[in-house]
Amino acid sequence: MRNLVVILVLLLPPAVWAQQDGNATAETPSMANATVEAPEKTDAAEAGLVTPVTVEHEGEDGRGSVLALALEERLADSPLFHLSRDDEPKLIIRISSREEFSGRPGLASVYAVVWIYRESSDVLGHYLGMRPGVTGGEAEATAESLAVRSHDLAKEFGYLFPEL
Repeated sequence: MRNLVVILVLLLPPAVWAQQDGNATAETPSMANATVEAPEKTDAAEAGLVTPVTVEHEGEDGRGSVLALALEERLADSPLFHLSRDDEPKLIIRISSREEFSGRPGLASVYAVVWIYRESSDVLGHYLGMRPGVTGGEAEATAESLAVRSHDLAKEFGYLFPEL
């Protein structure tokens, strides 16, 4: 986040850096004089923005299992989600995967991801979205993409979550 702030500050036009002393000359500050304050970090849990989530995987292919594990690790590392096995309102990410070519195992897997909101285990879940795809060796990038989509859906359907 700090790198993003530095880049944005450096990309500001020189007119922004001009002194407001009445004359029209604009001075470009040197890097030695430029200071960038880091934005104050807010705890997502304190703000009530943490989405409880469960990742479920169905399939016996290696690439699909790696994708499910990478997504679960990515969500566990994110301050926007917490992995939950409790019976609580949560986002369920269901991944179903199969080998793309049965004659060439381990090469790639086809998958379908379905996002479901479930109030509790005895209540029928609400379908939120679906994404099909193919994964080979890029499980981390695919998991990152799925985590972003999960966050987008959690924001879009945030009214379903009592604490969001």
